[in-house]
Amino acid sequence: MPLSRSCSLVRDLMKVGVTTCHLATPVRNISKISSENDLEAVIIISPEDEHAIGKITQVNVMSAFSNGSADLLTAMDIMQEEIEQVLPDIPVTTAAQMMLDKQLRIFFIMHHSGGLSYGSTY
Repeated sequence: MPLSRSCSLVRDLMKVGVTTCHLATPVRNISKISSENDLEAVIIISPEDEHAIGKITQVNVMSAFSNGSADLLTAMDIMQEEIEQVLPDIPVTTAAQMMLDKQLRIFFIMHHSGGLSYGSTY
């Protein structure tokens, strides 16, 4: 979607909803889900309360495959606990500069409802 005055905030470009997996999900399954849905990352949720507790990026998955351990690992083994977040009401240009500065390909917009963390991606 080309940028225009009507798409000047992150909320105008964000994708609502994120793909999630549990800690015990095998890396091979995460790879399949990511490739079939063209995802940059998946959010890992706690089995106890389904709160977001981490993320797995394409780089994490490829690292597991490159060292030959993908069939032995689960989400818990390769996830990153940090989930980079951005507010939906900031300008797209600000978010883009933040992504360049942090060398990121994706941000998450998290909100909480009923004790659960839900996400959108930008």
